[in-house]
Amino acid sequence: MAKEIRPSEWRASLDIGNAFTSACAYIQDTDTTLCLRIPTVTGDPAASAAGALAALSEKHGLEPGCLGPVVIGSTTFSAAVSHGGGPGVALLITRGFRDILFAGRPPGITAQFRRNGKDRFPVSRRQTYEVNERVLPDGRALEQPDEDEIINLASELSRTGVRSVAVCFLHSCENPMHERRVGEILFRRLPGVPVTLSSDAFPMPGEYRRALATVIYAMTKPLMQRFLDKICSFRNVSEKSPPRIYFLLPDGGVTVPDRVSPENGGLLFSGPAGGFLSSLNMTEITGRTGLIALDMGAVETRICVVRRHHHTRPASRITRGDGPGGTDEFEVYTVPLGGESSIAPGSAVVCPTNSSFCIPYSAGIQNPESRIQNGRGGITPTLAGANLRLGRTGPGLLPSVPTPTDAGTAKAEKASLEIVASANKLLSRALRKATVDRGLDPRECTLMVYGGAGPQHAAELALKLGIPLVLVPRNPGLQSALGMLLSPIRIALAQQIDFPLISANPEHIDATFQRLHDEAGRGLAGGLEPPEDIIVFRSADIRYRGYPYHLNMQFPSGKLKQADLLLINRAFGINHYLEYGLVPDDAEAEIVTLRLTAQVSPRSLPGRPSPLAPGRSGTEHSKPRRYRKVFFHDCFVSTPVYCCCDLHPRSTIKGPAVVDHDYSTTVIWPGMSAVVDSLGNIIIDTGVK
Repeated sequence: MAKEIRPSEWRASLDIGNAFTSACAYIQDTDTTLCLRIPTVTGDPAASAAGALAALSEKHGLEPGCLGPVVIGSTTFSAAVSHGGGPGVALLITRGFRDILFAGRPPGITAQFRRNGKDRFPVSRRQTYEVNERVLPDGRALEQPDEDEIINLASELSRTGVRSVAVCFLHSCENPMHERRVGEILFRRLPGVPVTLSSDAFPMPGEYRRALATVIYAMTKPLMQRFLDKICSFRNVSEKSPPRIYFLLPDGGVTVPDRVSPENGGLLFSGPAGGFLSSLNMTEITGRTGLIALDMGAVETRICVVRRHHHTRPASRITRGDGPGGTDEFEVYTVPLGGESSIAPGSAVVCPTNSSFCIPYSAGIQNPESRIQNGRGGITPTLAGANLRLGRTGPGLLPSVPTPTDAGTAKAEKASLEIVASANKLLSRALRKATVDRGLDPRECTLMVYGGAGPQHAAELALKLGIPLVLVPRNPGLQSALGMLLSPIRIALAQQIDFPLISANPEHIDATFQRLHDEAGRGLAGGLEPPEDIIVFRSADIRYRGYPYHLNMQFPSGKLKQADLLLINRAFGINHYLEYGLVPDDAEAEIVTLRLTAQVSPRSLPGRPSPLAPGRSGTEHSKPRRYRKVFFHDCFVSTPVYCCCDLHPRSTIKGPAVVDHDYSTTVIWPGMSAVVDSLGNIIIDTGVK
């Protein structure tokens, strides 16, 4: 057991994934961060959370009775959506709009999932039902829904055995009365079946995006409700008192359990948000102006461009597959591919003569109980198994697979190369969508790669996109949990309105902000923090009338004046030009949503990671612990293997080389070089000029 540390208090963060649960503890007295990872208990997040806290306490000698706040996030919901693994969902839509998710899709937006070579949508057309009702764009009701029709629909839904229902009527964000009436009937007629209303889940204009977001929230609502019920039931490892539990929100804040609602997918991106917070912190402490964060876990990969002065984007891009999935803070591109993704029997694999390929399904999603047997060297090969066969993953990371005694057969090598090539082609395409398609040159950025499966592919992906530098953090398999330790406790509230910016009444805006302020104060009440430790931020989503996208603009504190609105309007025009390249002459700016965030100023939060001890010499090369055969280009090469714990600041490594971390492996290709910075990050120079 490690040397015992007995602090006055320690706080923890838990990232509960499909395959593993990562846990981090911050020791207040010693300013120390401790981390570990354990296998996730399938279907029981409470057991995973309790097991991770117990492991932290036992391994590092922490006092269970001194456990303070516990921040929890999870990647299980977004992974289930991107793999199409949610429950059967039915969609009720206004008559005439049945094909809204299947016909026209805005550029860059996709509602498709691709698995086993087949396209899938979040809800089938057969499970999409039309309802006779109509609301006009100004909110006036033109045709009321017929109660008998809804009762008959409820009977049909009961016969089909749907497990969740989404209701999205035209212009319901202007007048939700029809949705609420239908929801009440379904609630009575379908006991036990969750009903999600678009006016509650995503009350924003844009019928396609609102319908898509509502369906996705309906898919995850049963999963999220079970998760919340289980996670809130577990007790402190000391069994004396329950821990103070907080959940990470997609916008990077932390809130109390009472403020989390499955209705609007409150935890959908909670796990990935922790990693992106860590990436954002990395831009601040390293001074790098742009990072492309690539988080590759067991079943899913997430990509996000993080800039130093990050511009808040609207929560209007809730999509899956190879499209962007949005949160209030991060624009996320997700790919249903991870280390445990398997090539299903009979599905296509990338071949040198065929540029088409399919996204393999994940063993961790489809059959959680067979992750180890089937996903690592079993009947269906996985990406992790292919990297192991090629020597790019340390055998110690996959204990269920015997250590190979030779390089393997030519047939196995070819199959492994095809699997890795398929994955790299898919990831490079997603990286281009997240950068080039958004007007960003990846050659001007640094690729930051983390997650257990990411660093094996980092250097090769950077070469494909012409990215000169790759940053692998000191603990790549634990970045999401580390980012959660940086999250403040906050409550974000919003009020949808619709009136011109310049001619708006400042007193009406102040009154709305005051109502949101009072509600936020009640949410943070209960002895969490003294009132003087609460910081309030005010902002508004503003767009040009008739345009689908909006920008979030900061509003000043105190009493609002007409002159403030004029300044905000001018600043909005400048930002709109910088973001979209135009300022329409004939369009008037309008306020869409007022937002207020109440944030607790924490007494102690870990800032930047503690620097490593200085190296013995700035020019001395680190010594490898051993050598193993790793496949590069067209043959196996005897490659030095370094341990990350042996690397000091200013240590240099020449490729080819492999660095083994606790829960991941970094591959440095021939012709590349790497240096370790003062924080323990490995900076790989790909040689691209």
